[in-house]
Amino acid sequence: MTWSRSTALLAVLLAAASCSCSDRRGAVGSSVTVHLAVPVTMELPPLPNSPSQLRVIQHGLEPGSRPRIGECAVLVLDPVNHVSWRIEASQTWESTETRADTAFVRHTAIGDYVPATLEPYGMSPGQVVRVDCAAYGVLGLAKSGG
Repeated sequence: MTWSRSTALLAVLLAAASCSCSDRRGAVGSSVTVHLAVPVTMELPPLPNSPSQLRVIQHGLEPGSRPRIGECAVLVLDPVNHVSWRIEASQTWESTETRADTAFVRHTAIGDYVPATLEPYGMSPGQVVRVDCAAYGVLGLAKSGG
């Protein structure tokens, strides 16, 4: 995972937008927990004709489910080619850092998606599109794990 200055700035902006905070002030030993979605960059072969960002159609298995930090949506849409993509697999991890009375929990999630039709992207069976689930940006092509 590599971080550029613009990626670090994006992480701060996404953190502000996707912050889920718990506050236990007033109690002895009070603390605050801040949850942050961390964007990912990877060196992968590019996906031809891919959009810059995908739209979430359905977050969880149940219709109407709500987003959860550190999780990938089960169904997304390419708004340029009007093709839906279903999730095949996902990887998530988190790291925690504590400063004074604040714990920062950084959630990272990537998903492997299969478009409903492979032709617009020049994909072959057995390939998936790897997606950063913090911002639903396309990372590139990967081999299917299953």
